Amino acid sequence: MKSIVILSENGNSKIYKEMNLDLDKAVKEIAKEAMELWDCKKSDFIIIKDSYPMEIKLPLTSEEYEVYSKLNIQRTQQKTIIVDLPVYIISFDNEWFNDGYKDNKVFIVTIGAPFREEAKKEIMDWCSEITSKETSEEGEK
Repeated sequence: MKSIVILSENGNSKIYKEMNLDLDKAVKEIAKEAMELWDCKKSDFIIIKDSYPMEIKLPLTSEEYEVYSKLNIQRTQQKTIIVDLPVYIISFDNEWFNDGYKDNKVFIVTIGAPFREEAKKEIMDWCSEITSKETSEEGEK
């Protein structure tokens, strides 16, 4: 399965690269690349495993069903489902404040699913949010 790598930098995100690797191998490859970009005197190096709940309107195409059926799917309404999209956030440029933390640059690695345009926009917006605001110690943005 393919993996997608998104670069989010100071509130802006873009597709960094697509990889013909399974997710776990892609995360390790991008982590190596991020370590080369990381300034260990300036910031922490953090990898967070998470999931992003993505809402999808039914019906699914056969290609979508093949990918999403391997993930946690929940039917929300008669014509929509939520899929827990696996994501890894690799933070390599960040800073701490008295009461919070801010990511300046991160790679987000996820599966190379057959995303519809509205889902692509939603994911890219979420990735942009990661580097657009300071996070307090309680996790609020």
